[in-house]
This record gives sequence, structure tokens and C-alpha cells, in this order.
Amino acid sequence: MKLEQRPTLEQMALATSVPPPQDFTGLGAWVEHIAAPRKDSVATIIEESLGYPQSMIARIFEFGGIYTCPIVPEIPLTAQSRLSSSELAEMRRRRETVMATATREILHTRIARLFSDTVVEEHTYIRVHCSPKRFPVFHSVDWPQRVMAEGSDYVILDKPAYLPVAPTVDNILESALSGAAKGIGAKDPLLITSRLDQATEGLIVLGKTAEFVQKFGKIIRGEGIQSEDDDAHKIESSITMYKKMYKALVRVPPPLGTMTHHVKIKCRQQGTPFFTIVLREKGIENEPKAQYCELIVHAVEKVNLGPAAKERFDPDIDTGYEVLIELVTGRTHQIRAQLSAAGCPLLGDDLYTPLASPELRARLEVGDPTLVIVDDTGRRLLAEADGPIGLQAFRLEIDDRLGVFGEEGKNVVFEAGTPWWRN
Repeated sequence: MKLEQRPTLEQMALATSVPPPQDFTGLGAWVEHIAAPRKDSVATIIEESLGYPQSMIARIFEFGGIYTCPIVPEIPLTAQSRLSSSELAEMRRRRETVMATATREILHTRIARLFSDTVVEEHTYIRVHCSPKRFPVFHSVDWPQRVMAEGSDYVILDKPAYLPVAPTVDNILESALSGAAKGIGAKDPLLITSRLDQATEGLIVLGKTAEFVQKFGKIIRGEGIQSEDDDAHKIESSITMYKKMYKALVRVPPPLGTMTHHVKIKCRQQGTPFFTIVLREKGIENEPKAQYCELIVHAVEKVNLGPAAKERFDPDIDTGYEVLIELVTGRTHQIRAQLSAAGCPLLGDDLYTPLASPELRARLEVGDPTLVIVDDTGRRLLAEADGPIGLQAFRLEIDDRLGVFGEEGKNVVFEAGTPWWRN
């Protein structure tokens, strides 16, 4: 969602309130582009350009929503529509002025996030994200209870559903990295080793040091970690090193056993987020980007849903089927895409529930440009979930033969708590 005009001070106060109102996810995106008219502090320039008081600008700094660059970049088409012809011409003039005399170092400087006010030179580009996307769940979580294990250089976190692992472009306060730091009493956010969908809850491994992130990344990729003097420590297979188990909640139970497909990731239609599509068997040979994916359904259990799940999905539904899944390969949105193609989409998954239709997948597979992604009522399909979905990263099993987790030669197992849909 995007705002139609610059947010007012009252709207800004709501958009940046901490904590935000329950279920408030933001007013919609609004970004301002400014070229510094002179050498001065960023806060002063923003105040003069946008009319926001210093107290409000300080809040935007706290959210990490202000960026600068010595050179005005090419203004994207989406932003040009908000600038008058004279404003756009002035932006381009300032860009050309700096480009004419810029050193190589300045020419290669990228846009950087500011965490506090600073003085910038004339013509400096300033980008202000006025209305951050919000994640109210961050403020209702007992973060120490979400820390399932902690070592000298890592944290195992049970991430809540509908919270991003990493900060968003306009919000550094509400993320799993910040929550984990809060849970262990650390000053700075932790480091990412892998990702978990925003709408999914469950276990993620976070690093305290760059060295740990590098080592764990090799475990995930199955590259192996080998010391200079010990060939026995060479690791040959990620399958024996790293196993992920998930719990999924569906309305229609899938069959037990192995499920295999070929998929194409990062597909997109106009107006939709990226998604993964399961390919028809006859289309695999003609798709150079086809990727094999495999999972194993180990168990299916009928479970009672808690009040939060009933409110999220359907008040008239009292039960669902909880599926224990072993992820053999690790493709983007693999479980969501495979279960949907099998006719068992996850509850709450607005993006993949429509893809249970073979006809829709077939048209998307060939990239039908005439395809209108709406239902009979005109509601847009293939929209990212606007709340938690029925998926939990439940269990991690790691062959820690190098002692990355301090248990050299042992299998290390971490498990998440009760899935949110049962609470």
C-alpha cells in the first residue's frame, strides 16, 4: 500500500509510535527525495524541506529511515511522478554538478543509512522514508523466552510469525535480529546466517561474529570446513550435516512419503510479489531455470486450533491437519509451493493458495501477459500473506563434527516451542 500524499504530522505520530497500536502495520510507503541546497545538517535540511519538527525527524532516525549519498542518483520513475518538472530538473542539475568534479571514491559511494544526524555537503542526496512498515508483534514477545540456545558466537532464536528476520528499508527497530539482541541483553543487532519468511515462525540461527556466519554458511551449502592441518575434518555432504524439520498447518492432509517437483523461483506478474511455481512435467525440459526440489512428509496429525488461529483463518474452523515435513532441498518458498501444488495449501497463505489451481500455474508458467490476477469479486490474487501462515521451522539437526556449536563430534538438535496456531 502507498499513501497518495505526504503524511501529516498526526499521521507521522501514529506511523512512528512505539509501540504501535495493535494490528497496525503502517499507513503505506512514502519516500521523499531531497538534494541538499547547501552544506548543513541533515536534520535541518529535512526540517526546511518537509516541514517536520526536529522531534519527528529524530524518530525517523531511530527507525533508520534516512539515507544519504554524495551524488544524487537517477531518480526512479515511481518517484518522478511526485516531483514537479522544476524539482526534477533541479535534482538532475545537482547530479551533473557533482559528477563533473567528483573523485573516483565519491563516484563509487553507495547510498548509506544514517543512524544519527550529520553535516553533509551541498548537492548531497537525502532520502527520507516517512512512514515505516510496522510489526506490532515485536512488542508483545517475551524475547528471553524466544532464545532457545546461546553460545559464545551464536544464538538460536524461535522467531515469531509475521516478523522479518532482517530490518526493512524503513524500520531497524522491529526485526528478529533486534529481538534476539534484546533477548540476550546485547546492544547491537545480531548477524544473519539464513532467512525465514516473514509470515513463518520458528528456528533461525543468528551469529554474534562474522567468523561464525562464514562457518555456518559453509555448513548450509555443504562446502565443508577444513583446517589447515587436519584432512579428517573435511565435510562432503550437507545432507548429513544439516537437517531442517517443519510443521505445516493445512485443511487438506497430504499423503505420507516423499514429494518431488521441479520449480521455477522468483516468478512475478505485474502487481504481485515474487513467487515460486511448480512446473508441469512436460514443461521441465523447456525451462532452463527449472530446479529440483524434494521434501518428505513424515506424519500428519489432526489438531485443535487455538483462538488466535481461528481468528486469523476462520472462526468456524476448529481443527486442522498438522504436517511434519523434512526439507531435503532448500528452494525459495519450497514447502509453500509444493504443498499448494499437491492440493494442500497452508492455512493463511494468500500467495500460494491460488496456485493450487493447475490451470493458473500453467498460464503463469508460460508467462501469459494477458493474465489478470484477480478473483470473481475483483480482489487481487497472489498477494503476500497479511498475517501469520501455518508454517513453523520446528527442528534443526546439525552434525557438529567441527565443534561450531561447541559440541565437536556430536549431533546438535534444537527445537522450537508450540506452534502459534495451537496457542
